[in-house]
Amino acid sequence: MFSFNFYETLYKCSSDKTFGDRLKNERLKKGLSQYDLSNLTNITRAALSEYELNNIIPTKKTILKIGSVLDIDYICNEGYSKLIISNFNEKLKLWRLKNNFSITKASTYFNTDRSTYYKWEKGIFNISKDKYYHNKNLIDSILDL
Repeated sequence: MFSFNFYETLYKCSSDKTFGDRLKNERLKKGLSQYDLSNLTNITRAALSEYELNNIIPTKKTILKIGSVLDIDYICNEGYSKLIISNFNEKLKLWRLKNNFSITKASTYFNTDRSTYYKWEKGIFNISKDKYYHNKNLIDSILDL
């Protein structure tokens, strides 16, 4: 019997440079509607739509839920989404200690205040998307530790 996935064929050449693009591409490759993925992950269809439109970035917990159904290594292969699912806070602390920096000194490398840096290191806050792209090279080097 011949099997043909229309959505996979339609979207296999699509641009998938953002988390939302990769999410949509993977969902369609599996032949799932947003409604189907919503039921499988317990994430609202409206939220899935916002993720696919790149209007919002999901939390680590939400990305892991999506990853239980879709290929998380593909949808989070680069950029900010890779940062979100990483153990960046631990690597940030390791980077600071390896360089013998105080929290105050380390915060200057990110052009942020001491309190915000401390909250990143403790995992209380995630680095904002804007701050990530402003410090992309430094953050990517820390992720590679």
